[in-house]
Amino acid sequence: MMLQLADDEGVAASLQDGVKRARQLRKTLESQPQQVQEQHLRMLDTMGISEDQYWEDYSPPQYRDMLSIERLVNKLMTEMKTNQPDTIISKEKLKAHLLTMALDEQRIVIFDPDIQLR
Repeated sequence: MMLQLADDEGVAASLQDGVKRARQLRKTLESQPQQVQEQHLRMLDTMGISEDQYWEDYSPPQYRDMLSIERLVNKLMTEMKTNQPDTIISKEKLKAHLLTMALDEQRIVIFDPDIQLR
């Protein structure tokens, strides 16, 4: 469902994006300690595929999907932040905001013209 929404929102990653991410992560793995690399090889052995098959065939579609979801979440988070009302950052601003709302909604009526609330 998230992948479909990412596609609908125009943020879906391509297979080429997945290939690029796989290459980056392969280089990262090669710079890890030997123990980490051996663990990865054991995982591949359990999966029944070679290291090249993993990086060239198996992982790019997986990384494409992960990138698509990541991009969708980033887009939605940005939209949420953009669409939220301004944050009131001080006590004085809060009081002024509440007073303005009350006056606009006519919950406060001022009978004495000498009272200056604004």
